[in-house]
Amino acid sequence: MVETRPKKHLLMGFSTNLPARHIRVFVDSFRAVYGPDEADVVIITNAVDPDAGFEPTAVQFQSTPSCYSRTMPQALKALLRGASFLHRVPPFRSMAVEASHFALIEAYHHPHFARWFAYRRVMKVMPRYDRVFFADVKDVVFQDRFFDKLTPGAICAFEDEAPYGDPDNWNDRWYRTAHGEAAYRDVVGRTPLCIGTIGGEHAVMDRLLDGFCAEIARSPFGKIEQAIFNRLYLTGQLPGEVSVFPNDLSSVATLGNDAIAAEVAVDGQVLTRESDGAVIPVVHMFDRHPRLNEAVTARYG
Repeated sequence: MVETRPKKHLLMGFSTNLPARHIRVFVDSFRAVYGPDEADVVIITNAVDPDAGFEPTAVQFQSTPSCYSRTMPQALKALLRGASFLHRVPPFRSMAVEASHFALIEAYHHPHFARWFAYRRVMKVMPRYDRVFFADVKDVVFQDRFFDKLTPGAICAFEDEAPYGDPDNWNDRWYRTAHGEAAYRDVVGRTPLCIGTIGGEHAVMDRLLDGFCAEIARSPFGKIEQAIFNRLYLTGQLPGEVSVFPNDLSSVATLGNDAIAAEVAVDGQVLTRESDGAVIPVVHMFDRHPRLNEAVTARYG
């Protein structure tokens, strides 16, 4: 009888123009939790410091043509808008037009858009993993195991710091800008998801990337992708079941403000706000809080 080995997990991130020390925290903290026989790490990037000394067993680097610039020439902007238009018009709609449009978005749009098209492109040629987790490279640190906590068959997403309803909150600004005042009023009181950390089974994440990239590509200007994602989530348009985890009480802590960080950061680790104070496996935005950032970078930087 042939013994079958369990499939490995995959952690994937997108990183452009990021110093090696940030990548070191991301990779080394993950490798302190999961060995190379359990999970692969793939970082999609535009450059790797040749002196950084990353071992191939620790992390694999994939290339991206992403070269976003705030001073993009007007002619290039016109080309991008033209590609977006053709992508939506039935007589021109085709696999070739879609592929060209997606490639342009990855190459020239802001990284917050480009990363999803890079994830989709690379995932199409990756082996079939058990579970996949996408995470921001710059400000995520890993403290404990989390893949087994992801809900089977569902997109596993994590709540952001506060419900909609504060006009000064970034999520509120993004949503109002992207979808208008009336749509914003419809979601006040509901909690947005933070897509700096998101995961699920390989097939689930494939479907999510296909649907999300198609939605972004319809109108990839003047919006933040988190607002697009939350519109899909709050209107029930994401492709499949969504399992939502509360912030600071589950697998991920998103430390969007100092008050949250003050409650959960203890001796350089982030714990749940429950009485037992269990370690939270994944911490997002640790670098916004000086004492926590100092402890994390001293450990892994």
